[in-house]
Amino acid sequence: MRQASIVASLTLSCLAAIALATPEVDDTSIGPFKWNDPVTVYINPDPVEGRSRQDQINEAIDRWKQKLAGTNGPTISTVVLDGNGNIPGTNNKPDATKPGTVEVVWADKKGGGLTKAQWTGDDTGMKTKDGKNILKNQTYSSQVIEIDVSATALPDLDKKKALKLMMHEFGHGLGIGHSEENDSIMRPTLESYISLDSPGDSDLREFKSIYVTALGDLHSDVTPIGSNTFRYHYNANWTGGGEIALMQVVTSGSDVFNLQAPVGWDVVDYPFAAMPNVLSFRVAPDDNQQRYLNADTNTLDFYFDSHRKPGKTIGWLGAPVASIDGPSTVPLPASIFMGASLIALLATASIIRRRRNVTPI
Repeated sequence: MRQASIVASLTLSCLAAIALATPEVDDTSIGPFKWNDPVTVYINPDPVEGRSRQDQINEAIDRWKQKLAGTNGPTISTVVLDGNGNIPGTNNKPDATKPGTVEVVWADKKGGGLTKAQWTGDDTGMKTKDGKNILKNQTYSSQVIEIDVSATALPDLDKKKALKLMMHEFGHGLGIGHSEENDSIMRPTLESYISLDSPGDSDLREFKSIYVTALGDLHSDVTPIGSNTFRYHYNANWTGGGEIALMQVVTSGSDVFNLQAPVGWDVVDYPFAAMPNVLSFRVAPDDNQQRYLNADTNTLDFYFDSHRKPGKTIGWLGAPVASIDGPSTVPLPASIFMGASLIALLATASIIRRRRNVTPI
């Protein structure tokens, strides 16, 4: 069953002090977000007199199109709106309800940018700890990209910033998160990527990990390791297609701890990260540490502990994986639940400043 469209704001602005990431994911769905429809980017007129930065926004899209040439990503086109914000030759504004619509607007973003997305997904039959449906096969339907409107006495610098901000934000719009790769336009601050002229090879690799079909097997086993404690083990195997940068297990609010990820991988943090709905491991964004699951590295192992007894759940490894072992949705005993909740509260406070500590294996 197709879920009703819901809004997800991707608050990965250039100024945000947040954890770095690779594919865009969230705590209520499995798999990365991506486009299935052809994309049309509508560029609103610059409200600052004498600046006219529409050409730079258009150029930013062109540089992504050049980088993605020959891939199986979405078809991308641009429309430069007239001075009234209308589609040229008409009196019509862009239709935000039309699938594939991306509208670029100017806003006070304190020198940065912001991408907001509307998306749809299919029901997995699994629930979050709050009883909401967990989705799969998330596809963007429309987006609004906000670019900082502020101007200085240096028009060339303002245009340069608009160009680089748009390249960065459109990377988010394609489903790519922040990175620390030296060549990446997705580095987390404007200062760290303003010297780059185009998306890098690492950005192209990440794009392909989202849009190129990959084949994988995910095997699970569970070992009791003490009173009310279980060790969950997942063996991920690449079997063909594109590279894999994401492994997920639906945990539906179970307490998870003692996470162990392969070298070159990390775990995604969420609010109340110690009790996630979807536990996501991704290729780490650190320069020279990326270790995709592929023909050269074709098997990796992931571990975590939980107080929840084993049950059957679903996961993600290139595609949804049904009927794997995972923490059951049976409520925890009260004493264990209180302890897990305290861990979650402490984890939430720590997320603001750092990623979760994960033991590499």
